[in-house]
Amino acid sequence: MPDPTTVRPRYQGLAAVRRWLPEPARPRAEFSLAVGDRVGDLTVIGHLARGRFTELYQVWSNEHWCALTGKLIAPEHLDTVQAPTAFRREEAVLRKLRHPNIVRYFGSGEADGRPFLLLEYLAGPSLFEVLESMAK
Repeated sequence: MPDPTTVRPRYQGLAAVRRWLPEPARPRAEFSLAVGDRVGDLTVIGHLARGRFTELYQVWSNEHWCALTGKLIAPEHLDTVQAPTAFRREEAVLRKLRHPNIVRYFGSGEADGRPFLLLEYLAGPSLFEVLESMAK
C-alpha cells in the first residue's frame, strides 16, 4: 500500500466526491446461494457482498483451479430490464480491459437462468474504503 502521507493530497478530492454520490445499497446478510452450492463447475466457498442488483461470492473454479469472485444477478432482479442490461455492459467492458491494476476477467456463463461473471478474487477493502482512509 502506498505511503498515505504522499498519496493523501492526490486522493483527498476523490474521497470528497464520495460524499456527493448516492448512498450505495447496504449489503444484506441473505444470499441466494449457500456455501457448498454449485453453479456450473463452480463451488461457492464464501459470501463476499450483496449489492443493489448483484451478489458476490468467493467460488472455487475447477477449470481455472483457483478461487475467483463470482458475480451473479440477484434472483429478484432477473426479470428487470436494468440489471441484465448493466450486467452485459459490464461484461463487455471487462472483456476489453487488460491492466495490472484492474481486476482480471476470467469469463462468464449462465447457470439455472442466472448470468454470472468470473473475476479475479482480491481480498481486502473496497476502493472507496481505501480512499476514505487516505483522506482522514
